Amino acid sequence: MNAEPTAALRYSTPVALVGPVRVNAEMVRLARARELPIIAADGGANRLDALDIVPEAIIGDLDSLADRQGWRERTRIIEIGEQDTVDFEKCLYSIDAPRFLATGFVGGRIDHSLAVIHVMGKYAAAKPVLLIGEQDISFAHVGVLELTLQPDVPFSIFPLQPISFAGSRGLAHPLKGLHMAPATFIGTSNRTSEPAVRIEPGAAFTDIPYVITLPYAMLDHVIDG
Repeated sequence: MNAEPTAALRYSTPVALVGPVRVNAEMVRLARARELPIIAADGGANRLDALDIVPEAIIGDLDSLADRQGWRERTRIIEIGEQDTVDFEKCLYSIDAPRFLATGFVGGRIDHSLAVIHVMGKYAAAKPVLLIGEQDISFAHVGVLELTLQPDVPFSIFPLQPISFAGSRGLAHPLKGLHMAPATFIGTSNRTSEPAVRIEPGAAFTDIPYVITLPYAMLDHVIDG
């Protein structure tokens, strides 16, 4: 894909994205309670149909969408035929919104899950995504991160590119002076040591994305980002 397409949908609120695998139904109900737009990525519409929910739109190459004609009669379908990106990325570049809550994108094929992590990192600065699974939540971040959580909470850091850290606060294993890189050194299975957590990348690494993973129980602490 040589140039990023113009967004077809624009929202001033966060958007809930629903994919085709293990959907966290509680997250979908939360999105409805907050009156957030719900968008299906291709076969994610099948998951929403099982929950008796009609999305505002369905986006993707439609290779896994059941009853395509039936959906056309109920909602907007944005068919994107290019095969350079996964449906998750097609949704992100088709929607302008301040934030995305995404479920149903991990837990199936490993290559698809890796592609989702890749896309989160690619759009981390412009289109932040909170990826919500059955047990965990993840998000990609660039620059200094500050969170208020709880003590003794599992806290994992996965670098998407080589990155060094100038310091940290509130973690059992401090990050100061550490250099992380994929397939070299990562920061899984750390824990919080106090509620206030701060991560500070080194001065030369403030635009490098890294992924934070927390238990699902921490959703209320980060959902409003």
